[in-house]
Formats: sequence, structure tokens, C-alpha cells
Amino acid sequence: PVGSLGISYHNGTPVILGEGIHTLLSMTHTLDTQNDIKSINAEVVQLGPIIKIVTVDQGKLGVSELNGQFQILKPGRHVLEDAKYQYLGSHSLYDKVVKLGPQIQIITVNDG
Repeated sequence: PVGSLGISYHNGTPVILGEGIHTLLSMTHTLDTQNDIKSINAEVVQLGPIIKIVTVDQGKLGVSELNGQFQILKPGRHVLEDAKYQYLGSHSLYDKVVKLGPQIQIITVNDG
């Protein structure tokens, strides 16, 4: 469907499917249509047990964490391909103080 992503598995390896018609040409290429097709309009789309697709809106920054390491996500779409990845949310850049994880803060001081 329009506005959707899917995930198929080819020999056990996940394959992201964008909008459109896809042909699975192998008995080892499978798709679970009940669980593996998701709307792309959500902030976080979980595809299968491992892949998360995160969309950070313009004017925001996202924060993810993997094994204690924090990562700032710029506006756009990001694919997090490790089951241990945690998406901690997004924050508006228009706030005076933006806390990105336990160690990073962005502070805006206005002119005047």
C-alpha cells in the first residue's frame, strides 16, 4: 500500500521493500503480510525483530543508543540494524534547552 514499507527474508537475511510491486522468486524468500508491512508515517517503524526505521522531522534531532554510545540523528530517515539499538525519541531544536541523552545538552541563548 501507499505509504508503507515491508520486510522480507531471503535465506534468513532481512530485505527492506519500498512501495511498489515486488516478486519473490525463491522458496527461501518469504514475507509475512500480517506482521511485516508497516506504515512509514510513524516516527518509529519496527520491521521484524531487528530493523527499526526512524524518521526525525525537520526542526528536530533524534537520539539513539547502542551499547552505551549515544548517537544524534539529524532530520531524515534512519535505519537502525541492530536489535540492541534503542531509539530514545526526538526533541525540538526550538526549545531553549534540548537534552540528548545523559551527557549532551544543546542550549540556545537568544540575542539581546
